[in-house]
Amino acid sequence: MPYSIFKRLVQEPLLHFLLVGFLLFLFYDYRQGLQSEAPNRIVVMASQVEQLSARFKLTKLRPPTKVELDALVEDFVRDEVFYREALAMELDQNDAQIRKQMRIKLEYYLEELSTDTLTDELLLAYLEQHPEKFQEDAHYSFLQLYINPQQHQNPDAIAKDVLHRLNNGENAATLGDRTVLQSFFSLTASRDVDNYFGNGFSDQLAQLNNNEWAGPILSSYGLHLIKVTDQVASRLPEFNSIRKNVEREYKAQRRTEQKDQAYKIMRERYQVIIEPAVADKTSAGEHANSANP
Repeated sequence: MPYSIFKRLVQEPLLHFLLVGFLLFLFYDYRQGLQSEAPNRIVVMASQVEQLSARFKLTKLRPPTKVELDALVEDFVRDEVFYREALAMELDQNDAQIRKQMRIKLEYYLEELSTDTLTDELLLAYLEQHPEKFQEDAHYSFLQLYINPQQHQNPDAIAKDVLHRLNNGENAATLGDRTVLQSFFSLTASRDVDNYFGNGFSDQLAQLNNNEWAGPILSSYGLHLIKVTDQVASRLPEFNSIRKNVEREYKAQRRTEQKDQAYKIMRERYQVIIEPAVADKTSAGEHANSANP
């Protein structure tokens, strides 16, 4: 098989979907085999004993004695016995917390089923499809003069008058209303500007010319006259500088897709019946009665 064809097959989502189904089939078959072979048999493997010993050493900074290790193993067996007996008594049924923990654990295992080989070619394609996830914010340096709407009957007229005086050369320090807001922002990221003044404020800054007073611009505080002194446009960094971020985002998306594919496979094994709510039944009955006097 030519390498190019093999490569396309490896990246084919349908192949991933079928692989998830096959792995789930093997997992179910394996679990059924364990349960049918010896349901009352508990095997503590050597690797598990080593894990218990390593965990003890990590916390106590020394290896366990034979008596301590035997106690750790017996406690492990105790957990398993209680766990199996609790399942036999169906204590896991109708417990929201247990259901949630079981779901979280299963989803964790499903996340590890990804078969992708993370090549630069694959990550570059993902970056091209989702540039907005890695775009650097625009940055702005600007002065602001505040006009407090609570102190003026017509704040818009006041703002326009102050703007006219600024453009005629009056000193900005002598104009505007008193406020605790800072008057100068130096190359501040657009998201930080929006966090400070309210969503959309930075978009209005992007429309302004440098070194010219403009406004008024509305914020969550009131009205502002703005003089942008510097701005750096939003940009997409070089791939090599953000490769780890791209890889992290790609893996997160693939984990979500993997879980969705697995859920689709598992859901097909069930017949789902959703009964109407009591209120729906009542309204349906009332409608039937009114239709048949």
